[in-house]
Amino acid sequence: MQRITVVLLMLISLPVAAQRTIPRAGITMPWISYGPNTETLTKFGFSLGYGWEIPVGKWYVQPEVALIQKGCDFTYDVSNEHKLTTYYLQGVLPAKYFLTQGKTKLYALGGVAVGVGLFGIYQNNGDDNPVEFRPFPDSGDDTRYFGYIDHRLEVGAVVGVGIEVGKIVLDFRYEHGLTNLYTTEERGGFDNSVIEKARNRVLQFSVGVPLIRKK
Repeated sequence: MQRITVVLLMLISLPVAAQRTIPRAGITMPWISYGPNTETLTKFGFSLGYGWEIPVGKWYVQPEVALIQKGCDFTYDVSNEHKLTTYYLQGVLPAKYFLTQGKTKLYALGGVAVGVGLFGIYQNNGDDNPVEFRPFPDSGDDTRYFGYIDHRLEVGAVVGVGIEVGKIVLDFRYEHGLTNLYTTEERGGFDNSVIEKARNRVLQFSVGVPLIRKK
């Protein structure tokens, strides 16, 4: 209970400490680091976020909340086509440093992201099924091997660069997932080496509009 109270107080204090807020929207190009016998295909998604820019000396801390689309379109054993689309609610905590000043500002950022899987769709050769954030069924007669994601909560590292021109911010980021999506438990004879180190990867481009907070 004490931890929850501390987190709530921190969230409430964000608008007070922030000089600016930055709503943003953009596109993602996600994939998953599946193992042997898979070929990743290009996939596009979206992201929506809202951040608070807080000055800390010459640096800035920019806590954010975001809804982001992840997943992967891929083939397995050449002929089998799969489409996995997932949606995560994320909290992102990057540190940002402006490399230049003036009307055009360049910056670099890096930090950590913590996400919670909300829902998703798994398509196997045209069949649509909801993604389930739980272990693979014990029955062993289910062939939706990629559609059961064992770990709903994930942690990732975020790095990026951006440019602020007037009242527009162009932000480019890469998110490197650090949490294995699946366990290596038995999946009905499925080759678990394919999912052994499967983690989310995301390239993200977004456009933001800084809003100066009125004091």
